[in-house]
Amino acid sequence: MKLVKNWKPVIDKFISKLTEWKSKSLSFGRRLTLLKSVLENLPTYYLCLFVAPLSVIEAMEKIRRHFLWGGWEESNRKIHWTLWEKVTTPKELGGLGVITLKSFNISLIVKWWWRLRQSPTSYWVKTITGIHKLSARAENCLSNKALPGVWNNIANVSKELIKHNISLNQVPTRKSTPYGSSWICELTSDGRYATCALRNKLTNHQPVDSSKFTWVKDFPIKFVCFIWQAKMGSIPSAEALSNRGVTIDSKFCKYCGDESV
Repeated sequence: MKLVKNWKPVIDKFISKLTEWKSKSLSFGRRLTLLKSVLENLPTYYLCLFVAPLSVIEAMEKIRRHFLWGGWEESNRKIHWTLWEKVTTPKELGGLGVITLKSFNISLIVKWWWRLRQSPTSYWVKTITGIHKLSARAENCLSNKALPGVWNNIANVSKELIKHNISLNQVPTRKSTPYGSSWICELTSDGRYATCALRNKLTNHQPVDSSKFTWVKDFPIKFVCFIWQAKMGSIPSAEALSNRGVTIDSKFCKYCGDESV
């Protein structure tokens, strides 16, 4: 799966779904909901086993960005009113909480490391251990690099963690107690591995702004999204359009005569 052409079915599936939904007929809130509930899950099977090439990740992220802002077709591009970094920032930090596919990919693959240590009696664990002779290797060695196959692909994702100053031992690390030893994950408070914990560590998002934005679940999402867009200055007002080089007839409101803001 290192070849870009092998990922074409995933990208084609993205595009086919977008064609069905017709993003221009949906509100921003509805597009956000679909983006988070469906587009993030379409490639899960591939992303949990293979490290996607950077060009594939960028292609899928490009499709998601265009869909969110209402125009994914090449001939119908829309203005992207807010930086994608703010869109992918967690809600508690003022963003929209959209998952980045790169961090999603890595966190899903690393979960196999956790399962390897937590389920030593599982048949697949015994198979991997036997093929790669893990019992005769150091605990932080997850594969025999001389052997081809999917498991080496999973083990080699450690290179991505190193780029973000994350140690392999932070995910599954052995903890000794008076009653024996057990494997824990140092990224979470309860010691259990969680993909969201690693995703947050990989992205390392900062607060979108100094003021706090609270998401109210009882409100319709289109209202909350509109307030968020207004707070981010991403409402397509006459002034905002003019600042982005869009030709408009007048900056003044045709109803009250005041300047549009």
